Amino acid sequence: MKNAGAILPRGFLVCLKKASFIIFLLPLFLSAQGERDVIKDYVGWAGNPDSLTVFIDPSFSDQEKDSIREAMKRWNNADSKPKFKEVSEKPAKIVIKEGDPGKSEDGTDNAGIAGIDTDGDGKVTSVEIIIRNNPNPGLKETATHELGHSIGLDDTDATANPGDVMKGTGDSNGTDGNLSKHDSTEMRAAAKSITTPSPAGNIPKKKRALAPPVAIEPGQNGILQFDLGFPFPPTTTVNVVSAGDPLLLVNSFNLLGNLLTVQVALLPGHGSGQFYLDIQVHPPLPDPPVSYLGYHFVHSNPVEPLTFQCPCEIFEEAGRVHINWKEHHNYPYDNPLRAHLLVDGNRNFLARGGGDFTIDLNPGVHIFELSVDDFQVNNCSFSTSYPVIGSPLVPIRNWAIFISILLIMVLAWFRLRGSNGH
Repeated sequence: MKNAGAILPRGFLVCLKKASFIIFLLPLFLSAQGERDVIKDYVGWAGNPDSLTVFIDPSFSDQEKDSIREAMKRWNNADSKPKFKEVSEKPAKIVIKEGDPGKSEDGTDNAGIAGIDTDGDGKVTSVEIIIRNNPNPGLKETATHELGHSIGLDDTDATANPGDVMKGTGDSNGTDGNLSKHDSTEMRAAAKSITTPSPAGNIPKKKRALAPPVAIEPGQNGILQFDLGFPFPPTTTVNVVSAGDPLLLVNSFNLLGNLLTVQVALLPGHGSGQFYLDIQVHPPLPDPPVSYLGYHFVHSNPVEPLTFQCPCEIFEEAGRVHINWKEHHNYPYDNPLRAHLLVDGNRNFLARGGGDFTIDLNPGVHIFELSVDDFQVNNCSFSTSYPVIGSPLVPIRNWAIFISILLIMVLAWFRLRGSNGH
């Protein structure tokens, strides 16, 4: 367990072990009440397509390609939105290739990593999936997991949801990556997060419950309170239902001004993570109706609100960029943590294995935003810029050899010149 009393100073100095300079990490956001979505800020794909083209790199064998195709079929058969459609050549919305998705500082291999690009509206424009050769879990399960990210599903808590294909760490889910009931629930919630243009703007509006302050346990009731942002008149009608979650019951609801109170029951066996409510508010005419996607947390081991920090170490090695966070946060418990890396505001990375990030970036100064949470109410974020060189750093000993050779050549040239002069 981490030392619960250890509090890192605001603005943590991290010494880079593989580089010859230090960066100063500034906190971007630190709160026990931060907002999380299915994947943070997921609102669907640009153009809201019915299907996504998928290119499988030729580096995979025919048998491996069939495993990836089976992974695509799993989501399609579950009525994913959008669906997956293989193409034989690029360009494609999703590219799946074999490579090194990096490893954590303790040496554990990440099975895969998804890099998700978005446009100015937050809509996904492309996804690159890198899967390790002979990954753990197997290729079919890893491909299913990474494809789930491309349609908005986040990593789930492996301890609380060992049967999920979307669990972020650990070995196989026991079914070679078949979807669990919780995976299907999260898939439907991701579809509910897709926004569409409307006269009133993008809908639905996402709202996290202000109360209760902790996650609700499976098999328990809870009273949720949502601040809808502005007061509605007394003649407003409202309807609240579960957003496609068969293990979530809505028992009652009441709207008073801007405050919506909802009594829910989470049935036994509900997976840990988030649950979602479809909220429809109809004020009297001529005001238009307003839709919300309300959400809160469910967990078998609720954690009280707390603050923690998650600084990280960034360095380049062998031409790749390493972002190490696991050894630097001060979260006080042994609970699993989930990390997201946002680069330059438009590329989100998620690694299957729960480890540190190893990614490829073009040379130049990049903005890194790291978000870490405990799969429930607590999270923290830090941001920094880092100048990517784009090639391996030359060790000091190599520079010493180079300089020595150069000095020898210079001295030899002067001696030869002196000899010619005589």
